[in-house]
Amino acid sequence: MYTPTSQRRLRARVLVRKSKDFTANNYSWIFTESNEARHITTHRNSVDITSSTVKPEKTDGPKSVHIRILCWIMTCPNNLHLFAIHVKNTWGKRCDILLFMSSKQDKDFPAIGLDTQEGRDHLTAKAMQAWRYVYEHYRDKADWFLKADDDTYVIVENLKYLLKDYITSEPIFFGQSLVEPDIKQPFNSGGPGYVLSKEALIRLGTKGNSSEACKQDGHFEDVNVSKCLLKFGVKIGNTLDKQHRTKFHHLPIDNYLFGKYPTWYYKYNTKTPRKVTHILVN
Repeated sequence: MYTPTSQRRLRARVLVRKSKDFTANNYSWIFTESNEARHITTHRNSVDITSSTVKPEKTDGPKSVHIRILCWIMTCPNNLHLFAIHVKNTWGKRCDILLFMSSKQDKDFPAIGLDTQEGRDHLTAKAMQAWRYVYEHYRDKADWFLKADDDTYVIVENLKYLLKDYITSEPIFFGQSLVEPDIKQPFNSGGPGYVLSKEALIRLGTKGNSSEACKQDGHFEDVNVSKCLLKFGVKIGNTLDKQHRTKFHHLPIDNYLFGKYPTWYYKYNTKTPRKVTHILVN
């Protein structure tokens, strides 16, 4: 069975070129520069431009790209100061808008309270309501819209580098593409996060509000959100480099280091899993 976030621990999620050494609390990683691939995320939520927002951190460098990214983080009350705080204090600062979505409002953190129950059986409801909130309040304040978990790490500069060649008016979304084996349905895994263009957000926000159009609750939110987007003509973007190395990584780094993957991964992964030497470096 596919278990996107069965264990709450650091996971290497998305990859894309230039990156920085990173060491903070629960995270300890070094991402190195590669000529072909850039590494973008790992797995462990976000904050708004008003009472719910953290100001973006300015980054320098000749390769910086002017793309506005809203990052919203799926979290829960118990995880705010356990996991989400590290997102807030590290990579989340480099998002242009950072929002944390929880089942309960926390004005001090801050976190936006959604009208949902906690638990894996209600992840779809939390995701759909969060996307609706982003559409209603922020669709004109960013170009791209990233969903990540509170145990994900994202190299925002590299994500912007990935997106620079695409137009936000195109209905497209990016992530680690997997396939539901029973029905051969592609979807972007929720573990490493996935990012929607503005047009994809608009289609989800205007057409995905009824149970007739899209599933509104249940587990496997990544499968359900992907089905909804695909139904509205949003396509899954290619996130492989020229050497067919993926830029989004669902599993913890030790799986890639030793080439050992859970059984479900072979069923859902459309590409043959590779060791870290084929993924992180040239």
